[in-house]
Amino acid sequence: AVATCGGADMVYIDGDHSEGAVTVDILAARFLWPEAVLVGDDYHPDFPGVIGAVDRWLSGASKEGRCWSWAEGRKP
Repeated sequence: AVATCGGADMVYIDGDHSEGAVTVDILAARFLWPEAVLVGDDYHPDFPGVIGAVDRWLSGASKEGRCWSWAEGRKP
């Protein structure tokens, strides 16, 4: 559940690791806070749902170790 009274600079996504749930979290975050940096963890073969959703919906996401980030929506 998310409550907001304004914008967000960064959204950390970590919850249900199924591809469907991660997809919903990513799409909701992109809709609610289009300029926010999205960040998450568990980008690892143990969590194929995370890998699938990040690769499908966040083209160009940076990956380092088990962490990922995406900043395409940020203002220059």
